[in-house]
Amino acid sequence: MKERINFKILNQAAWISVLLTFITPYELNSSGFKTWGYPVKYFTTYEFPQDSNTLLFSTSTNLLGLISNILVIYILINTFILLKERLKKYKS
Repeated sequence: MKERINFKILNQAAWISVLLTFITPYELNSSGFKTWGYPVKYFTTYEFPQDSNTLLFSTSTNLLGLISNILVIYILINTFILLKERLKKYKS
């Protein structure tokens, strides 16, 4: 029986998604928000003055966006692996 979800690839997709947040440039909103994430923006920082200067009070994480990023990267990696295996079978 074939495994439905390859958790090793899912783990790699999650790490790639998090690392792409720090590599890709942010998008500056006209309201003063900076958003990060690729392909879906999921991490937001707020630049307006607040009572507290801690990082947790000035950021927001959209979990649905993060999960969708992980799924998109997972599908891309799986598709690449599937195509690679089919090319190997075709050549031999």
